[in-house]
Order: sequence, then C-alpha cells, then structure tokens
Amino acid sequence: MSLAQSRPTPVGISGRCCPASVAARSLSGQTCRQALASGLSCGSCLTGNQMVSYFGCVELVFKALADQTRRALLDELFGCDGQTLGALASRFAMTRVAVAKHLRLLEGAGLIVTRRRGREKLHYLNPVPIRLVHDRWVSKYTEAWAAGLVDLKRDLENSVEKIFEIYIRTTPERLWRAITDPDVRTRYQFGARVDSDWTSGSSYAVAHDQASRSLIEGENLEVDRPHRLVQSYRAVWDDDIAA
Repeated sequence: MSLAQSRPTPVGISGRCCPASVAARSLSGQTCRQALASGLSCGSCLTGNQMVSYFGCVELVFKALADQTRRALLDELFGCDGQTLGALASRFAMTRVAVAKHLRLLEGAGLIVTRRRGREKLHYLNPVPIRLVHDRWVSKYTEAWAAGLVDLKRDLENSVEKIFEIYIRTTPERLWRAITDPDVRTRYQFGARVDSDWTSGSSYAVAHDQASRSLIEGENLEVDRPHRLVQSYRAVWDDDIAA
C-alpha cells in the first residue's frame, strides 16, 4: 500500500483514524513537523478530539527544550520573529554552524518554522507543539486554577513596575485638564476622582464614591503646568495592599 493511498483525512475535517501500521511506517525517517505536515500523527492515528496528544511529538519537544541555548533561541524569536541565521548567531558565543544545528533540532520538533524570502531563510516561532504538551496534562484538570497560581507566583516574586505610553493629538492645556480635573478624569478611571492642588511636593489622592477609603495616594514630585507631571504611586485600597 502506498503512502498516497493511505494518507488520512486532516484533523478537523472528519476525524477518521489512519491504520496504525501505515502511520508507524510513514513516520520512519520523518521529523514531527514533517509528519504533521503530511497529515499523519506522531502516534498511531489522527483524531478530531483536541484533548488527544500526539505522543511521538512530545519526546521531540522535550528534547529540544532541554537545552539552554535552544530555549534562548526561542526567546529571541519570541522577542523578534522572522530572523535569519546570521542575526540569531550574532547573539550567541558560538559558531554559525553550531547555531544552525540547534535551529534544525528546533525545526524538527516543530517549534520553529522557516520561510524563504529571496536569498534569506527566516525563522519563526511556532508555539503549537508547546500548547499540545500543555493540553495533554493541564486541560484535563482546571486550567484556571493553574493559571491563577502561576500569576500569584509571578506577582509575589517580581517587583511591580508598570509603564504605559500613549500619544494623543491635542494641546498641552487640554491634556493637563484631562489628567488633573476630577470631573474629566472620573470618566476614564472607573468613576474614581483625583484631588490635589497640583504643586510640586504636594500630595494627591484618588477616591471613589463607593469606597470607604482612598484608593491611591502619592506625591506630585515634579509639576510643570501644563507640560510635565511626575508622581509617586502607592496603592492603599485595602490593608493588605497598603502594608
């Protein structure tokens, strides 16, 4: 029986399984990525059930992720996708040949995909195999609980630093009023009002009609009306936060 005659229907169309013997034989010499691209699973058969994991791919993914350099390559692509071998190799203290070998292993596990653009070969992060590993174990339990615990760990272990930036086409005077006028600001800060005399060294407080205490307190560190306002920030909406 030829591979062309026994190729299964892709996942999500019919969910039919291919014969186990055909799948095993066709996977010989193929990478996980190549097998999935040809419509074959890395185990015995394909299924339309998203809870099913493709077990052969899991081993390749774990092997690829076990190396620190390969994880760092994925981090580089996460930060800036679609990079060439030369661009990636320039960030590592190793030869282009060594980096290329790591990239081939990542591509074999399906963690990156490549595309040609003229003479360049670009590398892109593909998170799908990692999601399949996640779904194999996490989805059968409560994902929300696991995500909540991870968020708790991150929040407690890391210092909180938030930086937001936006460009608004308006005059400095109108922008200053939007930030400092209590009636204007309440429209975009969940109904909370801000009170201050807006002088350097003065205090400010953000409060809400339905709260028994201030939500935020701080100091106006630099005031150059209407061009510059620098403030400190302290959350005080409950005792645990304020402590």
